[in-house]
Amino acid sequence: MRTLILASVATLIAGCATQDCACSRTHVDPHLSLQLPPEFSCKIENKDHVCVTASRDRYVIYAMKMKGSEDTLDLYKARFNQAKIVEINGVKWVDATKIPGEMPGYSTRYLATVDEDIAVLVTFTAKNEQFAKFNEDMKPVIGGLILRR
Repeated sequence: MRTLILASVATLIAGCATQDCACSRTHVDPHLSLQLPPEFSCKIENKDHVCVTASRDRYVIYAMKMKGSEDTLDLYKARFNQAKIVEINGVKWVDATKIPGEMPGYSTRYLATVDEDIAVLVTFTAKNEQFAKFNEDMKPVIGGLILRR
C-alpha cells in the first residue's frame, strides 16, 4: 500500500494529475472521516483519496485495503525508524515521519492502522522547507481522524 501511495504522490508532484474537484471540508468515507482545510481539493486516483493544494506543495493522501496477514501495527511500526504508537479517537495508529521523505524535496508523516477487516494509511506530505509548519497545521486534522467501524 505504501508503494501505491508514493506512486500517487510522485504523479502529483510531476504535475500529471488532472481533473481536481473542490471538496468539502469534511471527507467521509465508509471507513474513515477527516476534516481538511478548505485550500485542499481532492479526487480519487487509483482507489486512493488524493488531496492537494493549488500550489501542489502539500498533500494528504489516504488509502484503504482489505486487511492481510502483513497488516499489523507491529509490522507497520517495524517498517519505520522511530515510529510510535499513538491513540486517536480510541484507535491505535502507527505514527512515523520521514525527513526527508522518499520523494526528493519532500517530507512525509505516515499514520497507519488496522481494524477487523481493513488497513488504512494516511500520509501528510509537504516540501521540506514547509514541512514543520504543515505538520503543525495538520494537528487538528490528525486529531479529528475517525475510523468508522
